[in-house]
Amino acid sequence: MFVYDFAHVATPFDEVLDHVLAGDLAALAPDGDAPRLVELQVGRARAQQDGTVSIPIRWAAPRLHGLYPEMQADVSIAPLEGGTYISLRGNYAPPLGKMGAAADRYAMHRLAEVHARGVLRRIVTALVERPTAITGLA
Repeated sequence: MFVYDFAHVATPFDEVLDHVLAGDLAALAPDGDAPRLVELQVGRARAQQDGTVSIPIRWAAPRLHGLYPEMQADVSIAPLEGGTYISLRGNYAPPLGKMGAAADRYAMHRLAEVHARGVLRRIVTALVERPTAITGLA
């Protein structure tokens, strides 16, 4: 299943890129009780031909394998007039086979979107010194 979210921030692209290159995403950890269960892995930033920068991320719960979906996603940052565009695009497979797929259609996909939005909020906070200047996140 596909999830997507984005944020526009007032911070200039070069400043956000400096945070990416400094490895600021590597310090991210999920909220609440999740740090004991969920692992977040951050790959190396890659420059794209269109001027954006893409960072692969993966989060999973190894101790709950089969009960918790594994997400593969890309965080992209791009220059935007007056700031920076930060997006998260990812895919996951619902756990629990056919039963999980049915639950995902009715309710679980919405939870995956909320979780992805929370991850994006933490990413924006890690990359932007003034995270209050965000639009696009609900």
